[in-house]
Amino acid sequence: MTDKELNRAILSELYKIADTVFAKTFIKSGTYTAAELHKCKDSNGNAIGYKICEGLGGQLQKVSVGGFSCSFLASQVFLMVWQFESIAGVKSSEKKRFVKMDEVKRDALCTFYADIEKSHLTLCKLVETDPLRPVLNYVFLDVYNECLVATNGRVLKEIPIKIEANGELPRNMFLYLDPKNLKNMIGRNRIDVYGEENSFTTVVTNQSSGQYYKTEYPGKFPCYRNVYTRLRSDGYIRFAKKELKKIATFCKRAKTDSMNAIFSIYVQSGSTSVLFAYDSSETSHKREMNFELEKPAEITIRMGVSGEYLYNLCKDWNGGMWLVDPSRMLILDYDNATLGLMMPK
Repeated sequence: MTDKELNRAILSELYKIADTVFAKTFIKSGTYTAAELHKCKDSNGNAIGYKICEGLGGQLQKVSVGGFSCSFLASQVFLMVWQFESIAGVKSSEKKRFVKMDEVKRDALCTFYADIEKSHLTLCKLVETDPLRPVLNYVFLDVYNECLVATNGRVLKEIPIKIEANGELPRNMFLYLDPKNLKNMIGRNRIDVYGEENSFTTVVTNQSSGQYYKTEYPGKFPCYRNVYTRLRSDGYIRFAKKELKKIATFCKRAKTDSMNAIFSIYVQSGSTSVLFAYDSSETSHKREMNFELEKPAEITIRMGVSGEYLYNLCKDWNGGMWLVDPSRMLILDYDNATLGLMMPK
């Protein structure tokens, strides 16, 4: 056994003891490293108050691996783990995290795994901020259609998510993720669901950082797919790839001119370009620009949409767009089965 292998084997035994001690430690909910527990300070330098179950801290613990053997008090185990993680060259991202959860004392209703990707972060700008509409303040985790959904009632985006579960998940679950924490969930996550119908608690534990995030049940999410428009093949247009950055810039300019800028999108059957124009109600700015299509349009239509929402949907857009009727939702096409929808103005 090499020195590295020996140190890793010792560390593995120390982890077992540390887990036992931490499970019998009174401490506020949170995620801690061994160094933080030994120093009694979190990563921000704030004091951590905790107490090991009476009688346990003074018990002698022993680790014997190969030719190595040592004894120490249970209260010193976090110091031992911290030292051996350093000796074994454990990277910061791989160091043991000790997680204490509060208020979740029942057995989990179900457990599954989900992979959060950077593309999912685009959903954070689309949630509703009005506290009077709490359900829309969160990103909806639709485990049955395997996607994440965000909407403020006027614009909606759906992005697929990889979910792995052992067997079929319970029906009628409404699960949510707090958009403020979504960035910290990038990567593989273990998701534990507690409670029952109309009272679900979602606990997400990031497998890389060990940090966990809990979201209480704000209510039932609307049946969002009921508003999807029946598509028409002649209503599909696709902008040339070179135009996508220009469209985003045009939308951003409109957003700067006026948050309430209303876009008029005009498509003429047989034309190889689409006219974007807006006339802000707050300023005297009047702008319009034509953007090239990959092939001639097969539909004639004029639609009014929000410039701000269109700008928020431009990220990762592949240029595809469905235009069905001036009174129906405009649908943006993305790669990997992602969809963006926007109500007309």
